[in-house]
Amino acid sequence: MDIQAAISQCCFELVEVLGKVWGQHPRAKNLFTQFKGEYIRDGPYARADKIQENGWAMTLTNLFGEVNGFQRIIQVIKGSEQSVFPLPLAGIVLSQFTQLPHFCEKQQTDLFASEITQTLMHRLDNLTDLEIKDMDRGTTRCVLDVLESFIKIYQP
Repeated sequence: MDIQAAISQCCFELVEVLGKVWGQHPRAKNLFTQFKGEYIRDGPYARADKIQENGWAMTLTNLFGEVNGFQRIIQVIKGSEQSVFPLPLAGIVLSQFTQLPHFCEKQQTDLFASEITQTLMHRLDNLTDLEIKDMDRGTTRCVLDVLESFIKIYQP
């Protein structure tokens, strides 16, 4: 089994779920419009000031946080001794996490953003020679651009 492919698929699926939680897919948008005022789950993750205008997304944000969805994405990024996070996925992951301030409380946003930034910077600092050789210019530029915009959002 290709461990890198498995990590990529797992991370991609988690991020896709997060995109659906935040209504970034057509079917999710339709549901959010229909159930805009439904807020059925309190929790520390969702922004309290957004509940009236987007109750269903706030409910799903709390549920995603309660099942450790945010932490699981961060754990995939951190990797382990046996597996490392495929750097080309950074753009996909960070594109979803740039939405954190719109849906999550500031305390949670700061915590996740800090952890993600530190983890990705550590990952970039520890690239192997083989990884550096295998990365093409387009992928490298994309990863660095997304990381730069992510850092600007959270550490202006």
